[in-house]
Amino acid sequence: MIYASEPFICRLPGGKTSKQVTTVFKEGPRVLSICFDNSCGALPELFRSDIRCALIFGHDTIDVTGRVFGVGDTDTVRAKMSALEEGIEWVNFGFPTVSEFIRNKG
Repeated sequence: MIYASEPFICRLPGGKTSKQVTTVFKEGPRVLSICFDNSCGALPELFRSDIRCALIFGHDTIDVTGRVFGVGDTDTVRAKMSALEEGIEWVNFGFPTVSEFIRNKG
């Protein structure tokens, strides 16, 4: 499933407009989201973007971005084609369960 959030648009003091939209790719419990924004109105377009990966089980969400991309748990993964391709591959074929995530973490 692929879907996008409702665009977030906020008028800021001084006349700038902050804009943000998120697109989500979901397969089973695996979710990749890519968020685009204009850096609180500092950029003319939605140029700034990053990717997050998560496992969703019922009401529980586990952020696995660091594990998927081999970075720290709180690191930002900039949205570029190579990262998007790697993330989409994980959505389609990656570890699908919490136990597999824990087992593969080390």
